[in-house]
Amino acid sequence: RSASINGLSDIVMELRYTFSHATLTAINSMKNKVIFFDADGVILKGGYRFSDELVKQFGLKAKTMQPFFLGPFLGCAKGQADLKEELAKVIDTWGWHGTVDELIDFWLTEGTVFDETNLELVRKLSEKGIHCFISTHQEKYRGEFIKRKVGSGNPFDDVYYSEEMGCGKQDPHFYEVLFERVKNITTDKSEILLIDDLQSVIELAQKFGFDTIFYQSPDDVRELK
Repeated sequence: RSASINGLSDIVMELRYTFSHATLTAINSMKNKVIFFDADGVILKGGYRFSDELVKQFGLKAKTMQPFFLGPFLGCAKGQADLKEELAKVIDTWGWHGTVDELIDFWLTEGTVFDETNLELVRKLSEKGIHCFISTHQEKYRGEFIKRKVGSGNPFDDVYYSEEMGCGKQDPHFYEVLFERVKNITTDKSEILLIDDLQSVIELAQKFGFDTIFYQSPDDVRELK
Protein backbone atom coordinates (compact mmCIF):
# COMPACT_ATOMS: atom_id res chain seq x y z
CA ARG A 1 0.00 0.00 0.00
CA SER A 2 2.82 2.41 0.92
CA ALA A 3 4.41 1.94 -2.49
CA SER A 4 1.07 2.65 -4.18
CA ILE A 5 0.57 5.84 -2.17
CA ASN A 6 4.08 7.01 -2.96
CA GLY A 7 3.50 6.28 -6.64
CA LEU A 8 0.23 8.23 -6.62
CA SER A 9 1.97 11.12 -4.86
CA ASP A 10 4.62 11.22 -7.56
CA ILE A 11 1.95 11.32 -10.25
CA VAL A 12 0.13 14.18 -8.52
CA MET A 13 3.37 16.15 -8.18
CA GLU A 14 4.16 15.60 -11.87
CA LEU A 15 0.66 16.76 -12.87
CA ARG A 16 1.03 19.85 -10.69
CA TYR A 17 4.36 20.67 -12.32
CA THR A 18 3.00 20.13 -15.83
CA PHE A 19 -0.07 22.28 -15.15
CA SER A 20 1.99 25.01 -13.47
CA HIS A 21 4.49 25.07 -16.36
CA ALA A 22 1.73 25.24 -18.96
CA THR A 23 -0.10 27.95 -17.02
CA LEU A 24 3.07 30.01 -16.56
CA THR A 25 3.88 29.72 -20.27
CA ALA A 26 0.36 30.79 -21.21
CA ILE A 27 0.48 33.76 -18.82
CA ASN A 28 3.87 34.81 -20.15
CA SER A 29 2.64 34.61 -23.75
CA MET A 30 -0.18 37.02 -22.83
CA LYS A 31 2.30 39.67 -21.66
CA ASN A 32 4.50 39.43 -24.76
CA LYS A 33 3.87 42.20 -27.27
CA VAL A 34 6.75 41.16 -29.54
CA ILE A 35 8.04 37.69 -30.44
CA PHE A 36 11.25 37.05 -32.37
CA PHE A 37 11.36 33.64 -34.07
CA ASP A 38 14.58 32.05 -35.29
CA ALA A 39 14.51 30.96 -38.94
CA ASP A 40 16.44 27.70 -39.46
CA GLY A 41 15.16 24.97 -37.17
CA VAL A 42 12.15 26.95 -35.92
CA ILE A 43 10.19 28.76 -38.65
CA LEU A 44 12.07 26.98 -41.42
CA LYS A 45 12.34 23.21 -41.40
CA GLY A 46 15.52 22.09 -39.69
CA GLY A 47 17.99 19.35 -40.46
CA TYR A 48 19.15 20.94 -43.70
CA ARG A 49 22.80 21.68 -44.41
CA PHE A 50 23.67 23.23 -47.75
CA SER A 51 27.04 21.49 -47.95
CA ASP A 52 25.40 18.09 -47.27
CA GLU A 53 23.06 18.58 -50.23
CA LEU A 54 25.98 19.49 -52.49
CA VAL A 55 27.70 16.28 -51.46
CA LYS A 56 24.58 14.16 -51.92
CA GLN A 57 23.26 15.60 -55.18
CA PHE A 58 26.43 16.68 -56.97
CA GLY A 59 29.22 14.60 -55.45
CA LEU A 60 31.18 17.55 -54.07
CA LYS A 61 33.59 16.84 -51.22
CA ALA A 62 32.66 18.10 -47.75
CA LYS A 63 36.31 18.36 -46.76
CA THR A 64 36.96 20.72 -49.68
CA MET A 65 34.04 23.00 -48.80
CA GLN A 66 34.50 23.09 -45.04
CA PRO A 67 37.13 25.88 -44.91
CA PHE A 68 34.76 28.20 -46.78
CA PHE A 69 31.83 27.67 -44.41
CA LEU A 70 34.04 28.03 -41.34
CA GLY A 71 35.81 31.10 -42.72
CA PRO A 72 34.64 33.50 -45.46
CA PHE A 73 30.98 32.52 -45.13
CA LEU A 74 30.90 33.75 -41.53
CA GLY A 75 32.04 37.17 -42.71
CA CYS A 76 29.28 37.20 -45.33
CA ALA A 77 26.69 36.64 -42.60
CA LYS A 78 27.97 39.73 -40.75
CA GLY A 79 28.05 42.03 -43.78
CA GLN A 80 31.84 41.94 -44.03
CA ALA A 81 31.93 40.27 -47.45
CA ASP A 82 29.67 39.47 -50.40
CA LEU A 83 28.68 35.82 -50.79
CA LYS A 84 28.77 35.84 -54.60
CA GLU A 85 32.26 37.32 -54.65
CA GLU A 86 33.53 34.83 -52.07
CA LEU A 87 31.95 31.84 -53.82
CA ALA A 88 33.49 32.89 -57.14
CA LYS A 89 36.91 32.37 -55.55
CA VAL A 90 36.28 28.76 -54.53
CA ILE A 91 33.66 26.99 -56.66
CA ASP A 92 36.23 25.77 -59.21
CA THR A 93 38.20 24.04 -56.45
CA TRP A 94 34.95 22.48 -55.19
CA GLY A 95 34.22 20.96 -58.58
CA TRP A 96 30.99 22.91 -59.12
CA HIS A 97 30.37 23.12 -62.87
CA GLY A 98 27.63 25.75 -62.87
CA THR A 99 27.64 29.47 -62.16
CA VAL A 100 27.65 31.21 -58.80
CA ASP A 101 24.06 32.32 -59.36
CA GLU A 102 22.99 28.73 -60.09
CA LEU A 103 24.66 27.56 -56.89
CA ILE A 104 22.88 30.20 -54.81
CA ASP A 105 19.53 29.50 -56.51
CA PHE A 106 19.92 25.81 -55.64
CA TRP A 107 20.62 26.69 -52.01
CA LEU A 108 17.65 29.03 -51.70
CA THR A 109 15.22 26.67 -53.42
CA GLU A 110 16.25 23.53 -51.56
CA GLY A 111 16.89 24.96 -48.12
CA THR A 112 14.14 27.49 -47.41
CA VAL A 113 10.96 25.58 -46.55
CA PHE A 114 8.55 26.90 -43.93
CA ASP A 115 7.39 24.69 -41.07
CA GLU A 116 3.62 24.88 -41.53
CA THR A 117 2.86 23.96 -37.90
CA ASN A 118 4.83 26.88 -36.54
CA LEU A 119 3.65 29.17 -39.31
CA GLU A 120 0.05 28.49 -38.25
CA LEU A 121 1.03 29.35 -34.67
CA VAL A 122 2.40 32.69 -35.86
CA ARG A 123 -0.85 33.39 -37.72
CA LYS A 124 -2.86 32.87 -34.54
CA LEU A 125 -0.52 35.06 -32.50
CA SER A 126 -0.69 37.78 -35.13
CA GLU A 127 -4.49 37.67 -35.06
CA LYS A 128 -4.29 38.35 -31.31
CA GLY A 129 -2.29 41.51 -31.99
CA ILE A 130 1.13 40.13 -31.08
CA HIS A 131 3.88 41.45 -33.35
CA CYS A 132 5.91 38.55 -34.77
CA PHE A 133 9.31 38.89 -36.43
CA ILE A 134 11.99 36.59 -37.76
CA SER A 135 15.47 37.23 -36.34
CA THR A 136 18.11 35.16 -38.09
CA HIS A 137 21.80 34.71 -38.82
CA GLN A 138 21.99 35.04 -42.62
CA GLU A 139 24.03 36.57 -45.42
CA LYS A 140 22.17 39.04 -47.63
CA TYR A 141 21.00 36.81 -50.49
CA ARG A 142 19.24 34.28 -48.30
CA GLY A 143 18.18 37.01 -45.89
CA GLU A 144 16.43 38.89 -48.69
CA PHE A 145 15.00 35.64 -50.07
CA ILE A 146 13.38 34.88 -46.69
CA LYS A 147 12.16 38.47 -46.51
CA ARG A 148 10.49 38.15 -49.92
CA LYS A 149 8.81 34.89 -48.90
CA VAL A 150 7.55 36.54 -45.71
CA GLY A 151 6.11 39.31 -47.86
CA SER A 152 4.06 36.74 -49.77
CA GLY A 153 1.16 36.57 -47.34
CA ASN A 154 3.04 35.22 -44.32
CA PRO A 155 2.06 36.68 -40.93
CA PHE A 156 5.31 38.36 -39.89
CA ASP A 157 5.83 42.05 -39.37
CA ASP A 158 9.37 41.89 -40.74
CA VAL A 159 12.60 39.90 -41.03
CA TYR A 160 15.82 41.04 -39.35
CA TYR A 161 18.98 39.24 -40.43
CA SER A 162 22.58 39.52 -39.33
CA GLU A 163 24.10 40.79 -42.59
CA GLU A 164 21.96 43.92 -42.71
CA MET A 165 22.29 44.39 -38.95
CA GLY A 166 26.08 44.21 -39.17
CA CYS A 167 26.46 41.67 -36.36
CA GLY A 168 25.72 38.02 -35.62
CA LYS A 169 23.69 36.34 -32.93
CA GLN A 170 26.79 35.62 -30.85
CA ASP A 171 27.35 39.38 -30.53
CA PRO A 172 25.46 41.08 -27.66
CA HIS A 173 24.93 44.08 -29.96
CA PHE A 174 22.55 41.92 -32.04
CA TYR A 175 19.96 42.11 -29.25
CA GLU A 176 20.43 45.84 -28.79
CA VAL A 177 19.62 46.33 -32.49
CA LEU A 178 16.53 44.12 -32.24
CA PHE A 179 15.32 46.10 -29.23
CA GLU A 180 15.84 49.44 -30.99
CA ARG A 181 13.78 48.26 -33.94
CA VAL A 182 10.70 47.44 -31.87
CA LYS A 183 10.73 50.39 -29.46
CA ASN A 184 7.73 51.80 -31.32
CA ILE A 185 5.84 48.76 -29.99
CA THR A 186 7.32 48.42 -26.49
CA THR A 187 10.20 49.81 -24.46
CA ASP A 188 9.89 47.02 -21.88
CA LYS A 189 12.36 44.20 -22.59
CA SER A 190 10.31 41.76 -20.51
CA GLU A 191 7.46 42.11 -23.04
CA ILE A 192 9.72 40.73 -25.78
CA LEU A 193 10.05 36.98 -26.31
CA LEU A 194 12.86 35.41 -28.33
CA ILE A 195 12.62 31.80 -29.54
CA ASP A 196 15.75 30.02 -30.75
CA ASP A 197 17.18 26.51 -30.99
CA LEU A 198 20.70 27.48 -29.86
CA GLN A 199 21.33 27.59 -26.12
CA SER A 200 24.11 30.18 -26.53
CA VAL A 201 21.66 32.54 -28.24
CA ILE A 202 19.08 32.00 -25.51
CA GLU A 203 21.66 32.85 -22.84
CA LEU A 204 22.66 36.09 -24.57
CA ALA A 205 19.03 37.12 -25.04
CA GLN A 206 18.26 36.39 -21.39
CA LYS A 207 21.27 38.40 -20.28
CA PHE A 208 20.01 41.33 -22.33
CA GLY A 209 16.61 41.10 -20.62
CA PHE A 210 14.38 39.34 -23.14
CA ASP A 211 11.99 36.56 -22.23
CA THR A 212 13.08 33.36 -24.02
CA ILE A 213 12.08 29.87 -25.10
CA PHE A 214 14.74 27.31 -25.96
CA TYR A 215 13.19 25.54 -28.93
CA GLN A 216 13.66 21.81 -29.49
CA SER A 217 10.25 20.78 -30.85
CA PRO A 218 6.80 22.31 -31.59
CA ASP A 219 5.73 21.26 -28.08
CA ASP A 220 7.96 24.00 -26.67
CA VAL A 221 5.76 26.73 -28.17
CA ARG A 222 2.39 24.98 -28.10
CA GLU A 223 1.12 26.95 -25.09
CA LEU A 224 1.66 30.27 -26.89
CA LYS A 225 -1.63 29.71 -28.70
